[in-house]
This record gives sequence, structure tokens and C-alpha cells, in this order.
Amino acid sequence: MRYALLTDQQGSGLQVRSAGEPFQMGMMPWSQEELEKAEHNWELTDGKTITFTIDYKQQGVGGDLPGMLHLHEEYALKRGRTCTLAFTIQPVTGERAHGRVVTATHEKEA
Repeated sequence: MRYALLTDQQGSGLQVRSAGEPFQMGMMPWSQEELEKAEHNWELTDGKTITFTIDYKQQGVGGDLPGMLHLHEEYALKRGRTCTLAFTIQPVTGERAHGRVVTATHEKEA
């Protein structure tokens, strides 16, 4: 994605915008510390904060057949390659966000 708007029900929140390359983003109601502390998923309770992550790329985890770890070349991240991601994070208020709770848009590349 190249743009994400994260707001509460009043429309206040954050706008994340790529300065070029698309990015990947995730959201969860737990911190990394809470995830590491819990031994079982039922021990996780919804917290008072949202953790969001911004990533440049993510490498695939396997191939087409169960038990085969052959990763397709197009999903592999190359060793020794420097990756750079530029983005901005700006606060937004209800007037700018138009009351949207969480929205994200992306452009499909050819």
C-alpha cells in the first residue's frame, strides 16, 4: 500500500503515506512484549492501545508442496541488498479524516 489512515470513531488519528515505494502494514491490539509473554493465545486480552508496524517487504515462507521449503525466487529477499523505505506519519483530526474508522488504499503495480 502507499497510504493508510488510522482513526478513531471521531476521525482523529494518524495518516501514513509512502514517499515512493509501497509498504506493508499490520495492526494488532497487543504489544510485542505481550505476545512474547503469553504462552497461549487465550491469554491475550484486548489492550488499551493498538500496535502498528510498517515494513518494506516480507519474505515468503515456503513453496507449493507441504514439507518443501523451496521459496519461489520472486518472493525471496536478496542478501546484502540495502533496502530503503521513506514514509511520513502525520496526525489527522476529525475534519480531515471524515469519520472513517480504519481505511487503507493501494495501487496495483503492473
